[in-house]
Amino acid sequence: MGERLVPAAGEPTWLAGPWRRRCVLLVVFVLATLVGRSAQADGAHLAIFWPASAVGLLWLAGSPGRAARLSDALLLVGATVVLRLLTGMPVGEATALALSAAVQALAGAWTYRFLQPEGFRLATVAHLRSLALSSVAGAVVSAPLAGAAFALADVDAGLALLQWTLRTSVSTFVLLAVVLRTGERRPDAPGRSAPLLERVAQAVAFATVYLLVFWVFAGRAITFLVLLIAVWIALRRTTTLATAHVGVVAAVVVLATWSGGGPWQDLSPDLQAVCAEAFIGTLGFITLVLALYRDEGVDQAARAAAAHAEAARQADLLGAVFGSISDAVCVFDARGDSLLRNPAAERLLGGRGPAARADWNTRLGFFRADGTPFPPAELPVVRALAGEDVEQEDLLLVTADHPGGVLLSVSAHPLPRADGAVWSGGAVAAFHDVSEVRAAAEEVARAHDLLSSVLTAATEHAIIAVDTTGTVNVFNEGAERMLGWSAAEVLGLDGALLHDPAQLRETAAALDVDVRDVFRRAAELGPSTSRMTYVRKDGSTLPVSLTTSPMHDGEGRLVGLIGMATDVSELENSEALLRVAVDTAPVGIALVAVAGPHAGRLLRVNRALARFTARAEEELLAGGFADLVADGERPEVGELFADVLAGTVAEQTVEVRLAAADGRVLDAEVSAALVQLQGADPLLLCLVEDVTERRAVQAELHHRALHDALTGLANRTLFLDRLEHAVAASSRGPEGVGVLYVDLDGFKAVNDTAGHQAGDELLVQVARLLSGCVRPGDTVARLGGDEFAVVCAGASAEADLVVIGQRILDALAAPLRVRGHDAVVGASIGARWCPGDPATPVRVEQVVRDADEAMYEAKRAGKGRVVVHRGDGGTVVGAGASQVNTGY
Repeated sequence: MGERLVPAAGEPTWLAGPWRRRCVLLVVFVLATLVGRSAQADGAHLAIFWPASAVGLLWLAGSPGRAARLSDALLLVGATVVLRLLTGMPVGEATALALSAAVQALAGAWTYRFLQPEGFRLATVAHLRSLALSSVAGAVVSAPLAGAAFALADVDAGLALLQWTLRTSVSTFVLLAVVLRTGERRPDAPGRSAPLLERVAQAVAFATVYLLVFWVFAGRAITFLVLLIAVWIALRRTTTLATAHVGVVAAVVVLATWSGGGPWQDLSPDLQAVCAEAFIGTLGFITLVLALYRDEGVDQAARAAAAHAEAARQADLLGAVFGSISDAVCVFDARGDSLLRNPAAERLLGGRGPAARADWNTRLGFFRADGTPFPPAELPVVRALAGEDVEQEDLLLVTADHPGGVLLSVSAHPLPRADGAVWSGGAVAAFHDVSEVRAAAEEVARAHDLLSSVLTAATEHAIIAVDTTGTVNVFNEGAERMLGWSAAEVLGLDGALLHDPAQLRETAAALDVDVRDVFRRAAELGPSTSRMTYVRKDGSTLPVSLTTSPMHDGEGRLVGLIGMATDVSELENSEALLRVAVDTAPVGIALVAVAGPHAGRLLRVNRALARFTARAEEELLAGGFADLVADGERPEVGELFADVLAGTVAEQTVEVRLAAADGRVLDAEVSAALVQLQGADPLLLCLVEDVTERRAVQAELHHRALHDALTGLANRTLFLDRLEHAVAASSRGPEGVGVLYVDLDGFKAVNDTAGHQAGDELLVQVARLLSGCVRPGDTVARLGGDEFAVVCAGASAEADLVVIGQRILDALAAPLRVRGHDAVVGASIGARWCPGDPATPVRVEQVVRDADEAMYEAKRAGKGRVVVHRGDGGTVVGAGASQVNTGY
């Protein structure tokens, strides 16, 4: 969306969208034009009030971009022309007035943009000035076009142009003032609120005055009583109410003038309109100027009061802070006389209130830390008065209250020069009592000497102690050898110097303290052991196992932390090698929690497991072992590895099917062993091997061992196995079992004539036909060459075998297409059915032999038929087929 001439942040939501805004404002513009037309008095050339000028300015000022602004201007001109033509106005005059309306809106908008680029507002006098000037500018710039229209209408151009300019500027000013003030989002400036009864009485009084002025005693002499009311409202009520009053007065004046009344009724209609418009504009401008000036005065008074209150608050705060400082603080003037002392300074130096420099030598004694006198010219305050900054100068102060002296650390700084300020060229000094600190430091040094002698022999371990602030006060020879620092270089320094900064920040975050308080907090928590990283003098890092314990003084107060560090770099190297070995292992490795609320969760995985399952390590660690198992299985870890968890076996191997993220299902062998870490819950170490390809190869080999390589049918081994199972099943129930022995008729001729490849293709097609002729659950096998057999498990009678055999003969009756030629083969089929009789055992070899004999009997009987073998009952022809054509 393009840039608007004048931003309008408070534009209502029902104007959102360029076309919605255009349509709504077009309707409003048309209504405003009709209202303006209705405000034209009889005999007048122009309407008294023209709200369409304000609507047009708002419309074009808010058009989003040049193209939209041009479109809206053309739409405004077109609407104006149409409305003028509907009222009977000639085309030329209507066009000139329409163009003048568009020019007025654009000129007013550009003027407002120049004067008030931040957008439409009416909160200050500057805003009011911008609104008034833009209203006048739009009317003046559009006046020439309006004059052209008046010339075409043959009216008095001078009076008409005056009325045009006044009407357009006043209408735009008043209507926009009401709209902008109503939409002003800032809290309204204070205006005295009155009780409801008082406000009602005032409204009735004002209405009575309007009635008397504009209708009963309509005369110009009393018209300006309304101005007095407006001034009273502007000074006594809110700006928004004053603006609304301007709108009410404008409506009353227009109505009175239009109806032929009002104070100017003895003038011509055009002069009445001019006077009414001038009166409305004058009253509106004066009212709003007074109201907004009143607002700004109130705002300035409020800001001044707030600033005064803030200054008082800051002064109180400064006094409270100054008085609560534990160090002695004094402010001196340029002569050295003290102007201000805090309570700590009064206690230290004696006396209350200001003190003169002449009293220094009589009341105070100044010495160096070694007891020698301090030269007066070198005193910190004297040097600060001379313009020098003095930092932490040791000074032994002797007073009547402290005859033995108080050791102070003094910092003094010069004050800037300021004309008229009593402190100009003076100084401020802070006195910090370090007597106890220095005494404690000496005591610590003695304790350090004793402790160092005890710890000298501990050369394989770094023993380092710090106080509660982190300052190093013990650094043994083992620490010197391990870290490369000498004790003299480290003692008194911050212990953080010896630690990896990033790790120290992490520790501070874990303890929820500032980095400076890490050592104190660690001492408060008691003994602990952890892996830390030390920083050597050369900048290299050293991993250590650090055991820390708090130190207490004789009264049990916490005074510091002592730690013993052991170099674990070799151990970490071993761990790193182990991690590399785990991460690069060809089998998946996972550590699984087996106890607590996270039982079954994956705690660590290697890359191989992530690769097997097509998941990122982070995704694996977010779930449990059961989440990897394929849907439908999902056993819990406790069920899957019950034996190893119960301790009955040291290692347990199970087979599971894992679901990979890419949709694959993997066969896996998982070997699990229980790992018990010291001081921790037991874990399950799982080695996961992807055996999917191995299982597939095994399955393929198994299939090849039991199936014919050419046709894919069961081979003799599988045939006999299925027959044994069928015979065993028949011995347990009433149903019998049958065998069909099928030998192709005419196959040798095809094989000899067309070749072995054609013969192989023919056998494949025959195998497919046979598979389609049997029942579900029957087994079709190729025994070799052109011999096939069918195991009919659950056959209830030998008729079932005859039906299947006939079906095979019918299927082979149709020619088979082999290598572009039709080949016709037949079959000789021998059948043997055995009833399901537990008392009469059936031998598999005998059943096969009987079916084979029946097949040969079928060949001897003329081929292309089914012969049933009935055991001791001999054979019988069960079905036959047409003559076999062995041609190719």
